[in-house]
Amino acid sequence: MHNTSAKFTGSDLVTVCANNEFSYSFAAQDDDADELRYSFCTAYASTSGAGGNASPTAPPPFPQVPYDYPTYNESEPLGQFVTVDPSLV
Repeated sequence: MHNTSAKFTGSDLVTVCANNEFSYSFAAQDDDADELRYSFCTAYASTSGAGGNASPTAPPPFPQVPYDYPTYNESEPLGQFVTVDPSLV
């Protein structure tokens, strides 16, 4: 049995500005026709001390990204006023 990874079809470079409408497609193609689902989760910080650009990094466990609670958190990393519309994928 052979399984392939999904590939995102959009650009990975985006800019988000506060108080401006923003739209981004997280569409992906999966050659195996697997169902793709997305969710926000805990983000992890770099252990290199250089913003993730240095090598080698320290081994796991990696530190979690500190959020400015309660405005931002793992479930709402862009804040409470952002909506995600799954029908736009």
